Amino acid sequence: MASLERHDEVVTSLRAAPPLPSVTLLVAVTALGAFSMHIILPALPGMARLFGTSESTMQWAVSAALIGVAVGQLVHGPLSDRLGRRPVLIGGTAVYAIASLLCAFAWSSDALIAGRALQAFGACTGMVVGRAIIRDCYAGARSASLIGYVTMAMAICNLASPAVGAYLDAAFGWRSIFIVISIAGMAVLIACALGLAETNRDPSPRLGVAPIVTDLLALLRSRPFVAYALNTAFAMASWFAFVAEAPFVLASVYGRPAIEYGFYVPLVTAGYVLGNFVAGRYSQRFGLERMVAGGMAIALAGTALIAFAWLWALPDPLAIFLPMALGAIGTGIFMPNAMAAALGADRRIAGAASGLMGFLQMMVSAGAVWLVGQVRDDSLAPMIAVVLGTLALSLAVLWLRPRGT
Repeated sequence: MASLERHDEVVTSLRAAPPLPSVTLLVAVTALGAFSMHIILPALPGMARLFGTSESTMQWAVSAALIGVAVGQLVHGPLSDRLGRRPVLIGGTAVYAIASLLCAFAWSSDALIAGRALQAFGACTGMVVGRAIIRDCYAGARSASLIGYVTMAMAICNLASPAVGAYLDAAFGWRSIFIVISIAGMAVLIACALGLAETNRDPSPRLGVAPIVTDLLALLRSRPFVAYALNTAFAMASWFAFVAEAPFVLASVYGRPAIEYGFYVPLVTAGYVLGNFVAGRYSQRFGLERMVAGGMAIALAGTALIAFAWLWALPDPLAIFLPMALGAIGTGIFMPNAMAAALGADRRIAGAASGLMGFLQMMVSAGAVWLVGQVRDDSLAPMIAVVLGTLALSLAVLWLRPRGT
């Protein structure tokens, strides 16, 4: 890894440096999708009543967004390698703003669900292209540092957005949620149009589906990319498996009402935010490889402590949430560094790398959520098995990378 970082620095110094984007703007375009993903959760019951459908049907407004994000990242990343980061980001943000307005005036649950899929398809542009822009402008540990700060902003948005959605729903109705985030999308769109220069100085001239597929296949043949992309995918799957199963565990194991989930899960999110801050602050000092190793050690140690809550039958939910918060600190430390390493596997197609990595993260996480639901019983054992199992796989796939990277 050290040799790759030195090579990146040399290449960066020899090339004409791309214009440096505003970090604030990068945070805004990346956080937009994260903010809108969870903001509608408190309003789902009201939507179901209005449209005369079940709450389980309205849950598709969340699932459709996840599908839109997964598919969108595969499209926007390779396109930004060919058309440039700026036009793809502006186009995706425009789709996001328009789709949000369509959701605001949706006449049926099907229309709302379709609008959410389109909204997420546009919103994920900021996530995938934002990472590629960082990689265009910064090499090695410096890119990991900035990715750490950007993902910290995303985590904060995930934490705050349900509260904002609940307030807007109570004060003005659920349609106001989509009007507000559409306005936010338009503001980011204007900021990108006025303040974002093109950072992809060497766009690929190859257009069409076949060249994109060729790039994606090349990434899948790259051992450093596969190792670090799967490392982040299994780590994210561990997180999603926990947050998806924790409400059921609270009810069946601890006999607590579902509302208490909202009191405990911020502890885990705060742990991840703290880990991101550490990554942003110290990645340049210690380097990618040591930050990945240290973060993985903390994540595994913290998460493994959940097993003691099961073995000792500890009666307080904090027995699982506090260890998971410690594990989230470790995950927050190593994830930005692993993502930077994956994006550095081939700088020519950083957009495709960002999109494919994001796609793998979403699909593996979806599989983990499905699995933990299939093996659920009235104990902590299934959740522990899936959460620890996916995190162990996150560590194991690092052996795929060549020595010295």
